[in-house]
Amino acid sequence: MAELVFACLAEDERYAIFAHQAVLAGVVLSSLEREAIGELSPWANYPLHLHERYPLARRPPPLDEVTVCRYEDFFENPAWEDVIPVEESLRGWLSRELPATFAG
Repeated sequence: MAELVFACLAEDERYAIFAHQAVLAGVVLSSLEREAIGELSPWANYPLHLHERYPLARRPPPLDEVTVCRYEDFFENPAWEDVIPVEESLRGWLSRELPATFAG
C-alpha cells in the first residue's frame, strides 16, 4: 500500500501538496480538544472562481458577505460583476488592491 501512495505522490506534484496539507491538518487537529474545534461559516474560504458551478442555494448574496475567498483567475474576467453582485465600497477596495486586474 505504501508503494502505491509514494507512486501517486511522485506521479503528480498535486498529490504531494495534498498529502502535506492533509498531514498538517491531522497534526493540528490531533493537538486540539474536540470542544476547541468549531465549524466555519460557509463564506469562509468560499470558492469564488467556482461560483457559477456552486449550488444556487449556497451562494452568497453579494460578494461583500464572503469572509475569505479563493479566486484563482476570477477577476481576470472583465465582466466579473455580472457573475456576483458587489457593493461599491468593496469594488473600490478591490480596484485599489488588484490594480493590474482592473487596468485596461
